[in-house]
Amino acid sequence: MTYSTGSGDYNALMAAVLAHAVTDGWTTTTGNWPISKGNVRGVDWATFTATEADRTLLGGATKTARYLRIAVGTSTANATTNVAADATSAQVANLEYVLTSWHIFSDPSLCDHIHVVFNFSNGINSDCYGHFSFGELDKHGMAHTAIVYAIGSPKRGYSVTTGAGSTCGDWNGGCYGRTLSPYTGKAYFSGATFYNSRNNLVWIADPTIAPQPASGWAAIDAVNGNTLVLNVIQDDFSSSSSISPASTRSSEPSWSCWNQFTTPQPYSGAISMGPLPFWLLQSITTSSQIMYLGAFPNVRICSLESYSPQAIVTYGAEEWMLFPMLRSTAWDQMQILDVVSSGRSGYAFKKVP
Repeated sequence: MTYSTGSGDYNALMAAVLAHAVTDGWTTTTGNWPISKGNVRGVDWATFTATEADRTLLGGATKTARYLRIAVGTSTANATTNVAADATSAQVANLEYVLTSWHIFSDPSLCDHIHVVFNFSNGINSDCYGHFSFGELDKHGMAHTAIVYAIGSPKRGYSVTTGAGSTCGDWNGGCYGRTLSPYTGKAYFSGATFYNSRNNLVWIADPTIAPQPASGWAAIDAVNGNTLVLNVIQDDFSSSSSISPASTRSSEPSWSCWNQFTTPQPYSGAISMGPLPFWLLQSITTSSQIMYLGAFPNVRICSLESYSPQAIVTYGAEEWMLFPMLRSTAWDQMQILDVVSSGRSGYAFKKVP
């Protein structure tokens, strides 16, 4: 199965992801999670709750928010261990809501991975979306065994503080500012403080043919976080002197929010889609070396300018389905107090028949 859809609560969603994985040939644990397949030696999930303010619907009164943790491991048992803590798992917000729909994508002919997008209403806005994914990177022909990963979107679909403008929170920051995004790392802002201090990425380098040296780089055959993976979607919004790994923009890779490169083509109006590469830093220093390890498979960053959420665009024989990063609005609605918006920031997923 390469595409499936449904609706319900988070338990129904995770049952649907499990069923989708089984159809793709993943191995379960007595018919349930954790699961594994090939180089992805273990994937598990759990949830936890947090008491948070909700200014969007409740005017600042508190509610019980539910988060999903998703983790990979060196075995199914190790994945279960890793999913018990924030530091060794990726976190996904907004699982307290009834999910209007979900969309599950995979393509085992490329590599073993599963992407999940879900639509929910925050009580005011019915067009909010969340994301998570797990599996292995597309190596693009490289000989290393695998990088396996779990990603989540910690962006909340509701306002929790009075943050706006240059201090925008995860609910109105889009791909800008102090907000973590799925399908990327964290290394762009040395010492950054994020509004929602959740992890968006964990990963493991397989030791059989390891891609990075055994010393001086991130650990091999152990769970790593997002801090040494370059953030290819966003730069720091403050002075370039604070950006890592380079201290000046002239010597830094110019990623600078990929929406600048993925707006519709002016001569045709066609959508542009940018790949989401995985660049590993040796360290957070101005002299750090950077190593390319692959890309997140069958997903692209894009702009939803002139497109609606869940639209399908065609490139030759390929179909790609478009979703907001959080909630699609005009760009001028982003970074406004209590407005839930990610501007036109979006993702495109290849819908394999």
